[in-house]
Amino acid sequence: VRELSFERSTINSDARTVEICFATETPYERYWGVEVLDCATSSVRTQRLKSGCNLIMDHDARDVVAVVESHSFGADRKVRAVVRFGKSARAQEIFADVADGIRTNVSVGYLIHKAVLESETEGVGTYRVTDWEPYEISFVAVPADPSVGVGRSAGDDPRLPVQVPAPIAALAASPLAAPAAADQPATSPTTPTEIRTMSQAPAAVEPAAPALN
Repeated sequence: VRELSFERSTINSDARTVEICFATETPYERYWGVEVLDCATSSVRTQRLKSGCNLIMDHDARDVVAVVESHSFGADRKVRAVVRFGKSARAQEIFADVADGIRTNVSVGYLIHKAVLESETEGVGTYRVTDWEPYEISFVAVPADPSVGVGRSAGDDPRLPVQVPAPIAALAASPLAAPAAADQPATSPTTPTEIRTMSQAPAAVEPAAPALN
């Protein structure tokens, strides 16, 4: 999961829409290393975004308040989406909070399909995720990193399984294990997660069955 903030200037009250930046290439430290989500058009699977990915509350799939209407890739290496809020009482309540600047933090849930090891410093590897798939966007209350453009949740929600590519998890669990070479293929992730697991480097990771974000 990755959290971000959006600019209130992108809110359209008449259309009930807002533009959200939900992914950047800002490095994110995980317990197994540092991940970087590659935000090139060739690295992001957009089928779910195109088919009406939902915006929900706190990663609760039963609490839907908006839908993704469009997405775009910026020259600044950021991925954005325009979401439209529904007309239900709940959706209108959340949109009012968004317009009032009360709800500003957004989190994205995604699956990792391929990751490569880019570098290693003092035993800590930096992985670039070159094939990933966003499947939901959420409003969250407490981001760990409130910086503009990119934020993160204050902790992994115990309801959400965190998926870490198997080779990365094994490396993190065993301090004696030798790091994979930058040009060495990695194996597949054990399970997709809602965590913004951006593990990419010159190692390939096979996708696993999606888990709850």
